[in-house]
Amino acid sequence: MFRFSKALPLVRRAAGVGAVAATAAFTVAACDGFDAKGFETKITFPNSNAPLSLAGVGMRRKNLYIMEVDVYLVGFYMGEEAIAAANAWKAAQGSLQESLIQNAFKGTSNPMAAVTLRFVRGVGQDAIVEAFNEAFKGCDPDAITSFKDATKKVIGEKGMKEGEEFSFFWFGESHGLVVAKNGVPVETVPNTPQVKELEKRLLGVYLDNKTSVSPELVKSITENYGN
Repeated sequence: MFRFSKALPLVRRAAGVGAVAATAAFTVAACDGFDAKGFETKITFPNSNAPLSLAGVGMRRKNLYIMEVDVYLVGFYMGEEAIAAANAWKAAQGSLQESLIQNAFKGTSNPMAAVTLRFVRGVGQDAIVEAFNEAFKGCDPDAITSFKDATKKVIGEKGMKEGEEFSFFWFGESHGLVVAKNGVPVETVPNTPQVKELEKRLLGVYLDNKTSVSPELVKSITENYGN
């Protein structure tokens, strides 16, 4: 879970990687109308005054030979502008991914949205990072390398253990994608136009109606913004 209740170290800087100060506390609120599966229902990014609300939850499952196994739970969070975009998306029956990009992917100091993956089994570093290859086909090779390098640093050589969490924070045009592990922001992917295109593709990994890694997540968000 996100643990910003005590002062956290500054984000590490690497070549071409920005840093974010991490000193804030999350807000916990009652979940309204759906099972949060243990996720915090509101989180606040360090030094931000705008909480993100849990919008939906789903399981990522993987077919292994003749059986399907659970890999990680996905919790998707949205800020106020993203929530407004989600409501507009539902009214228009369009693409949530595109609605967020068009209406909430703006330059602000607060994150637009976040996704947290809580692993229910151990998964190696390479398996996690290489799983994005299909989604990023056609993206700039340098942008893909920047994303993978930052992601690998956060995951670590030992990969993700059962119970550990891994998160992405989207800020829109003003700030690079932030990658966190177990509630601590660790790396920021360089903020370039090429990476921005990749960030938009990354939204589709979780929100695309046809290709989401968790159809349960899309269904949960759709139901929560269905009225």
